[in-house]
Amino acid sequence: MITLNRNSLFTSTGSAHKQGHYIRHLEKSDLDKVYELEQTSDSYYYVSDFIKEEYSIVYGLFLDDKLIGFCTLGGAEELDTIEPDFDYDSLLLSDVYIAPEYRHKHFGSQMITELLKAADVPVYCVILSDDLAPFYEQLGFTYMKDGVLKRNVETIKTMTL
Repeated sequence: MITLNRNSLFTSTGSAHKQGHYIRHLEKSDLDKVYELEQTSDSYYYVSDFIKEEYSIVYGLFLDDKLIGFCTLGGAEELDTIEPDFDYDSLLLSDVYIAPEYRHKHFGSQMITELLKAADVPVYCVILSDDLAPFYEQLGFTYMKDGVLKRNVETIKTMTL
């Protein structure tokens, strides 16, 4: 099993800046912003719980210091029943969310691509609706079964937007 380093995905400043927005690790001091963003969703996200419990590493996408999206990146151990050749040295991308007014503007794909550039292990993603599969497939994920997608290290290293 791998241990995630909260600072390993980014430059020494702790964020990745591109076209006026940036991605950084979310901490307990960001909970008010996270609660506010979660309120724009019809679904329940566990991001605020993950931040409080430090269970997974939670990343936020900011535009001019406004939190407009988030996702989590953590261990994928629970997928061992789905993937027969499961590698415990892998990650699970989950709770990907972009505020409605910022969707279809490439913020989500840029956030995912930027985060996964530093991944040197396979990354899995579980989707709740097969309608989302084309979005993840354009980011290099391959649909496996039962809503599970996988992105191999080789794909991660060669992807650009």
